[in-house]
Amino acid sequence: MPKLPVLLLAFNRPDDVVLSLAPVRQYRPERVYLACDGPRAGRPEEAEAVRQTQQRMTEGIDWPCEVFTLFRTENLGCETAVSSAVSWFFEHEEFGVIVEDDVVLSPDFFTLCEELLPYYKDEPRVQQICASYYGKHNPVTSYYGFQKRPQIWGWASWRRAWQDYMDVDMKAWPHFRMYRLIPIYGIFWTLMMWRYWRRAYRRAGSQSSWATRWHFAAAVNGLVSVTPLTNLSLNVGTTGGGTNYTHKSADPFSYMQMGHIALPLHHPAKVGLSWRLQLIDRRLFWSQRWLAVKRFAKRILHIK
Repeated sequence: MPKLPVLLLAFNRPDDVVLSLAPVRQYRPERVYLACDGPRAGRPEEAEAVRQTQQRMTEGIDWPCEVFTLFRTENLGCETAVSSAVSWFFEHEEFGVIVEDDVVLSPDFFTLCEELLPYYKDEPRVQQICASYYGKHNPVTSYYGFQKRPQIWGWASWRRAWQDYMDVDMKAWPHFRMYRLIPIYGIFWTLMMWRYWRRAYRRAGSQSSWATRWHFAAAVNGLVSVTPLTNLSLNVGTTGGGTNYTHKSADPFSYMQMGHIALPLHHPAKVGLSWRLQLIDRRLFWSQRWLAVKRFAKRILHIK
């Protein structure tokens, strides 16, 4: 089949974007979409970093292909820059792979997506394909399952999922009832997620997280995400300089290693949640909350 189109999202990390682009160069897609947010006002050093990032993105495309660019001159912020770029991508493509500038994909993720994007193209319950797997390292697998929360350290999706379900303004929030989540997440996890979505709804007009809204789309529409039972991405932003981590952050995901996909794939008998993946995701959720508590405590106590 033809190579899948790829969207690369970036901001102000010229060194990281080279790492993210390397697997894309190896894959050599026929169509590449490059999107980069603009520098924030009053930060001349950031303007130079953004310029270098855009330059390295375009210079890194050194194989015959179509290249499309969406380079912003002003800063839109994480939510608007990413969501508008993904919308732009799906205006032109029925499905494809999306990677941010702090994520390095395994070449095997493209292999997985080449089979599963067409396979689930007309399955409305499947929201996306995840590259990351947070369980114990599994070197090689031909298996995958379904989980509730869409993970975004490298992902792939369809126009029908993004256009039908992504609700940037969270219009469905006032009519959504928390009890619908309890059978899936349990009481305490549901309460925590409710808190984050309520905060996102209150900030719907500001530059907050696009991923929170994508997670909400999964909950409100009963969607699931394909997840391989091996890890196919690494996040270089967790050691500092990423959107959600500083240079002083300890890497909470240092245990993660790249795995491999073995063909042929073993398809699940039906589209339904894997309790193994749900358990792994629950542990991930609470570990992230614990990290947030520790960061908050350090700020309050002025601990470096």
